[in-house]
Amino acid sequence: MNLEIHNQVYDLSLISSYLGAAASRPENFRDAVSLLKRLMSDALWKKFSPYYSAVQVPMFSAILPEMETGCIVDNRRKKCVYPTYVMEGQANGRLKAIKVDSSSYNPHSIGEEERANLRPRGYDEAFVYFDYRNMEVAVLQWLSGDPALASILESGKDLYKEIWRKITRQEPTDSHRKLCKNTFLPVVFGQGKASLAKKLGSSEEIAAKLIDSLVDTFPVAFDWVESQSPDGNNTATDVFGRRRTFDEQELYKIKNFCIQSPASMICLKKLVKLHEALAGKASIGFHVHDGYCVLCDKKSIASICGLGTEVLEEEDEMFPGLVLKTTCKFGQNLNDLETFTKRVRL
Repeated sequence: MNLEIHNQVYDLSLISSYLGAAASRPENFRDAVSLLKRLMSDALWKKFSPYYSAVQVPMFSAILPEMETGCIVDNRRKKCVYPTYVMEGQANGRLKAIKVDSSSYNPHSIGEEERANLRPRGYDEAFVYFDYRNMEVAVLQWLSGDPALASILESGKDLYKEIWRKITRQEPTDSHRKLCKNTFLPVVFGQGKASLAKKLGSSEEIAAKLIDSLVDTFPVAFDWVESQSPDGNNTATDVFGRRRTFDEQELYKIKNFCIQSPASMICLKKLVKLHEALAGKASIGFHVHDGYCVLCDKKSIASICGLGTEVLEEEDEMFPGLVLKTTCKFGQNLNDLETFTKRVRL
């Protein structure tokens, strides 16, 4: 249920979810006002309210409606199709598609075959796809202040090759990079030596040494993650004031939550900024996690890539000091996009 007071819209379901407040649906206006007052008296409302106003309100009032009415052509079905989202506080903190009919598609589970069928509506249009590089690692560094991670992220070098170089003193290969990418965040989130050894096909002794090396190389980051703990009700709170209560057997998920929940808020805030910057120049087709699919005139690809990259990478007043890097790709087939560089001939 939504309330509009002094030109501000309050989504009671969304606010209740983000604050972790158990609340039944109000039966009438008086009950709704009473619930809103109770939510706004929560100590975390003051912390969360700036993000609600700057992110959630423009999302449900403008951005989602525009995306859900923006046509992308499905060649197989020979018709316009539209992404379908719901924004009521999802447990994973991200947008999530629910209603699927003959003219819709799920941006979060779209497969390679379905992606291959999607085309811009006009022959003179193209997809421009922005994707954050290493978003969760960047957020981990920002939250923890780990100097070793900061040095790698700011260098612009390949993150996982540089991590491998630091923890092994070896020159990394592509296979080392893949191994490191499949290891680093799972270990941060609490993967132990037995599980890691099984995944790597190695002994537990080797897995334990790899874990120890990661912890020794990035002690500030690991100490910060270990410090994230629930209150007496098994409830954790992220840096932006979002609460989540965990079952006793799922307390290990707090390590994921303390990083992934802020990352999702940051991605949505950047979506709001991107939407503002592209107004009248291009449209946002869909958004998935840390990726943004934009449609624009072919002649505008270079300028849209430049503008979008600038907006998505610039420092934001709501999370100062966070270093973010993106890639920009373009084309008319989502499975065959070309990476944009200044040397690309359009």
